[in-house]
Amino acid sequence: MFALRLCAVCLCLWLLGKNAFAFPMACNYEVPKVEHVISSVRQRVSDTLHHRIKRNVFHKLRITPYFDTSIDHLSEAKRKYVMENVKLACSFWQEALYVRPLVSALLLDRQCSPNEPIHHNGRTCCVSKCRAVTTCGEVTIPESHLMNCRIFDGSCPEGDLLSMGSGIPDTDFVLYVSAVNADRCQQKENVAYAAHCQMESILNRPIAGYMNICPHAVSAEEKDHEALFSTMKHEILHALGFSAALFAYFRDDQGRPLTPRNEFGTPAIFNNKFGFYQPSEAVVKTVVRSDWLVRSGVVNHTVHLLVTPRVKLEVQRHFNCSQLEGAELENQGTVGTVFGHWEKRLFENEAMTGTHTQNPVYSRLTLALMEDTGWYRANYSAAESLNWGSNLGCEFAMKSCGEWISNARKRNASPAPYCTDLKQKTGWQGMKTKCSSNRDSLALCHLIEYPKDLPEEYQYFDYLEGVKEESLGRYGGSVEIADYCPFLQEFEWRKGEHHEHRDSRCELTGNMPTDSALNGAMEWYGPNSACFDFASVWSQQSCHVSRTYIHHGAGCYEYECADGRLWLKILNGTWRYPCYKSGQVIHLRKIVGDWYHEGSIICPHCTELCQDNFTCLPESEPAMHIGDEVQHLRCGCASNFNHRLEITRFIYSNIVQPFRFLFQPRRFWWSAGVVEVLVLEMMPLSFCTEAFHIASKA
Repeated sequence: MFALRLCAVCLCLWLLGKNAFAFPMACNYEVPKVEHVISSVRQRVSDTLHHRIKRNVFHKLRITPYFDTSIDHLSEAKRKYVMENVKLACSFWQEALYVRPLVSALLLDRQCSPNEPIHHNGRTCCVSKCRAVTTCGEVTIPESHLMNCRIFDGSCPEGDLLSMGSGIPDTDFVLYVSAVNADRCQQKENVAYAAHCQMESILNRPIAGYMNICPHAVSAEEKDHEALFSTMKHEILHALGFSAALFAYFRDDQGRPLTPRNEFGTPAIFNNKFGFYQPSEAVVKTVVRSDWLVRSGVVNHTVHLLVTPRVKLEVQRHFNCSQLEGAELENQGTVGTVFGHWEKRLFENEAMTGTHTQNPVYSRLTLALMEDTGWYRANYSAAESLNWGSNLGCEFAMKSCGEWISNARKRNASPAPYCTDLKQKTGWQGMKTKCSSNRDSLALCHLIEYPKDLPEEYQYFDYLEGVKEESLGRYGGSVEIADYCPFLQEFEWRKGEHHEHRDSRCELTGNMPTDSALNGAMEWYGPNSACFDFASVWSQQSCHVSRTYIHHGAGCYEYECADGRLWLKILNGTWRYPCYKSGQVIHLRKIVGDWYHEGSIICPHCTELCQDNFTCLPESEPAMHIGDEVQHLRCGCASNFNHRLEITRFIYSNIVQPFRFLFQPRRFWWSAGVVEVLVLEMMPLSFCTEAFHIASKA
């Protein structure tokens, strides 16, 4: 007879509320107020610039970052991280964009006091006097960057040339970078914000902008680096031109305005509601989708589309939909989010959507927008692949996600890239990790119940398993600006509020579970790892403990592409298994130390992971069983391990589960939820002995 010190363990995810996912970080962009932007800065240039415009001579964009003294208030490590990564972010856009270069040192205009600038013959001057200091965002612009003060006297004279600065040489754009704990940083999810502050007078291209990085957002943890670096690139692009405040200034390839101008050279119509000049329909077009299918039937859904030539061509190619009028802009969120980002529902992980959720990429679509400003040419080799929605057709691009999900259900097919796995508020039933669409991370479906019915145009579900019909109107995705459409999203594990934090990306070595008790599926995280789906529930057994990972539907493992096939490697690559075809199951049974691990993994298609000129062999049936044979763990007098395994499973199913409320859970907090480990610790020997007798007779 033997005693089980720990009769059963169940590892599970208990997701709480609608904010259970750690990654969503909203862009804190705000349209700059008109009075804060100097829009007609005349450069000290010769007619050479005009000739260059006519000849369309483009050179690599030159960005000069200027670091405010507030950066010095960060710790040395954080200061170094910010400065290095701002420079890298600038370098990314310098490689991606070309511009008609300025041919002399960049000089900026002074702000007026009071704010009454006058534009006269291509110059800006003040009615009474210039301000003592001129700012751009949170930064005071150095005197050396400023032109002399000009006061209007019927014209805009040169003024005191002695007060003119030397300017910034060899640049086309200056970025003023600060780390001030400003009002907009008081919300924890706000990481950084940026905008343009001065524009040149010939083509209205932004030549100066700012980026303020919220000090609390600067982290030394590896898992946070991708999000912060992508945010820096995102905010810099707002300052360079991706801004609703600049759409009305866009020009065609010949330099002609796409939006009519008034006699002062500014766009003709100002939108008081949103605080920017109204672009013409040659730039942004409003369309009503009259066939938007929701729970109650068909309703109208209004969308705003960027319809400039290159954007229209790229978005039609991306979705494989020739009738698409343009690329949808965001229609939800704050004033800075609406219009100024791509629609989250259609371009989920494109970095220029309004919130960062996972795996941000800067796609050809974003580069096409920058070309359509009339100010830049794009290096499309710098574009990153956007898999979301690729080649899914007009049904995906022009219809509701509710219709897409409904049609998939009728075909008994996956609704990907959307999902319908419900995230319970009060328990873990039904939750299971899955792989993200590009297999770079584990993910969970963020379908949740809201406190009240969603707006009618976002009530998509006429059926959800386990949900009463009268409650269906309250269900939707937790990322509201994705039109409440649910999709798989990366998440973050937290063990204690201020202790171990790790996210679900496979590529980060730091995401390896530090507690072997949480790695029963023998996962391995690292730069050569990807996500694989499980064919069966993993279990982990010792002579005294049984663990079942019922909420783990996928895991991260090393892989390699060799000899024409995809090979799976587990537990630091100690064992390697071939994948002969998509859907093939690899059976894994290993004894590691005192633990017996058992589970199975499903092979994806070779081409999903083996690319970059690798040639996959044709799929074929494996000639033999792929995986491990059953192994036996030596446990003293208990020689029949499989019999003991069945006993343990019987105890869990018939004793632990029905009387789960009797046992005190141990909780590991993570993001907005917990990892709950149900532990029957130090049970009386008599209880386990009696359970053994019951199981033996069953």
